[in-house]
Amino acid sequence: MEKISEELEKKIIELIKKGSFIEAVALVHNELKLGLKESKDIVDKYR
Repeated sequence: MEKISEELEKKIIELIKKGSFIEAVALVHNELKLGLKESKDIVDKYR
């Protein structure tokens, strides 16, 4: 699994709490340069 910084982790959790799941996936996708499936899998772990 990709190394996720504390800052990125906080942003992911914040977006999920606001109900912005798709934005969280897009953030991971853009920050870590991963595919959408991999990005979604990462975000799912924080749900």
